[in-house]
Amino acid sequence: QQRQYLSSAVPYGYRLVNGKQKYGYKKLCQRLTQQKIFFRERPFQPYHIYSILKNPLYYGEIKGGSLGKYLGTFEPILSKATFLQVQEIRQSRCTAKKDTYPYLLRQKIKCPFCGRHLSSKYQWNTKKTKTLHYYHCTDRSCQGIFLRAERVESEVLEKI
Repeated sequence: QQRQYLSSAVPYGYRLVNGKQKYGYKKLCQRLTQQKIFFRERPFQPYHIYSILKNPLYYGEIKGGSLGKYLGTFEPILSKATFLQVQEIRQSRCTAKKDTYPYLLRQKIKCPFCGRHLSSKYQWNTKKTKTLHYYHCTDRSCQGIFLRAERVESEVLEKI
């Protein structure tokens, strides 16, 4: 009700560090580690930086559960305009990978255990040299099934 931020730890950035330099997530993590600045006593990882950059707390907005969102009484590090500009830059640099595999049997084959349509998915092999495509059941209560798309599709084409 007093619009104060309550937490066991002070959010990163509320300690003043002079200078403005342009770093990516990995380079920034390396620099912070070199300067012995840690995230909960461990070296920063890129996902820590990502979560900090998308946190509205830094322009003063607090998510207060039943109170909803409200502006805190503490001094924000960023203006809302700067925060939104950071979000635009993050989005413009986002390299979302799009799966271009055709999945010929998408929405056509069903799970033999629960009867739901199988979803499509891709992932890298363990050596990260090749993309593997799968059909799988997404029902958590089902024992599930995971089928290689290429194998299933070639078997269906042979039968036709």
